[in-house]
Amino acid sequence: MSNWLHDLYDTMKRSEKEMLIRRSGSTQEGKNEKIRSGQSYLYKRYGMESEVMEVRFKDKITGAFLNQALLTAMKRYPYFNTKLVEKDGDFYIVQNEQSMIARRTKELARLGHISCGYHLIDITYYGYSIYISFHYALCDGRGVMPFIETLIYYYCDLKYGRKPVPEGVRLADDPLLPGETDDPFLQEYDFDGKKMFVNIAADMRDALGVPNTFKNCVKSMNLPYSREFSEKSLTENAQYISEIHLYNSGTTGLGINMISCGENFVLDFKQNFQSDKYVRAFCEELEKLGIAYTVSDRIPFVTPGDSIIKR
Repeated sequence: MSNWLHDLYDTMKRSEKEMLIRRSGSTQEGKNEKIRSGQSYLYKRYGMESEVMEVRFKDKITGAFLNQALLTAMKRYPYFNTKLVEKDGDFYIVQNEQSMIARRTKELARLGHISCGYHLIDITYYGYSIYISFHYALCDGRGVMPFIETLIYYYCDLKYGRKPVPEGVRLADDPLLPGETDDPFLQEYDFDGKKMFVNIAADMRDALGVPNTFKNCVKSMNLPYSREFSEKSLTENAQYISEIHLYNSGTTGLGINMISCGENFVLDFKQNFQSDKYVRAFCEELEKLGIAYTVSDRIPFVTPGDSIIKR
C-alpha cells in the first residue's frame, strides 16, 4: 500500500514538473528551457557559492525606495524572476510565482532556497551597501550588470529626485533586445585548439554571436590590451556611489576582479590566505608608475553555497 502511494506521489510530482517546464521559461512565452551555458555550476558537492556585487553608496540605503526600485526594474527583466526545476538530473528555467523582495540583513541567503523564494538572484541591503547575489548557472557578471544599472537608476531616481536616464540604461518599459534570452551553447563552435591563451576570465558573447544574452558566457582566454584601448574614456554614473565590489567564497589561491566606477577602477584581490604580499607588491608597481591609489581595509566575507538540490 505504501509503495503504491509513493509511486502515485512521484508520478504527480513528475507531471507537475513537466507542466511547469512546458508552460514557461526565461519569459512567460518560453518553454522547455534547459540550463546549458551554466550547467557546470549546478553540481558542486557543497553547492555553488553566490557571486556578490556590492554597491556602496555615500548615504545610508532606504529600504522602501530600494524595494520600489526593484519592483519597477523587474518589469524589464522577467528572466531574473525565475527558479529552477530538476527533471532526470537536468535543470530547467521556469517563471517564479514569488516576487523578489529586498531585505535588510547582513546575512546572504542560499540561492535557490525557500528563504529567497527559490530565486537565483537575491537583493539585500545593510548600512550604506546594496548586495546583489547571483548564481553562475543563471547568468554571469555582464549578464546581471544591465539589471543592476536599472535597479540603481530607479533607486537614485526615487531617493535623490528625478534624474536624466544615463546612456545605455534599460528602463522598465523597454523591450527585450534581440537574442537577450538566447542560450549560447545550443550549437558547437569552431576554435583553434592548438593555440596557447593567457588564463584571463573573458566575456565570449560577441565571439559566440549572442551579444545581448544574459546567460553565462565566461571563458578563460588572453587579455588584449593596447594603447588605443587605454585612451578610451570611462562611463560616468557614480555621483552617489562610493565603491563597487565583486566577490565570492569560491576562490582558491588568488583572484582579482576589476570594475570601473565613475573615473576610478576598483580592484578586489580575492584570496583564501592571510598574507597581503601580493597587494603590497601591486601597490609598489603603481607607485613606480606614478599612479595614485587608495587601499581599503581587508574585507572579510563569506558567500553561501546554493540550495538547488539536496546533497
